Amino acid sequence: MQEIERRDSDALGRYGGPGYERWKGRNLEMRRKIDAVKFSNQIAEMNRQDEGLDSER
Repeated sequence: MQEIERRDSDALGRYGGPGYERWKGRNLEMRRKIDAVKFSNQIAEMNRQDEGLDSER
């Protein structure tokens, strides 16, 4: 499991978490993984529907 980074600011109000580009890259990567899983599930469901008897189609 990935280590969770703190996203706090210091006493002067300076941000101490990961940069926006790094955050954006991780979120886009996760979105691609989620979309790939959803697509795979949709294909599997369509294949299951096609496996029935000819009279059931």
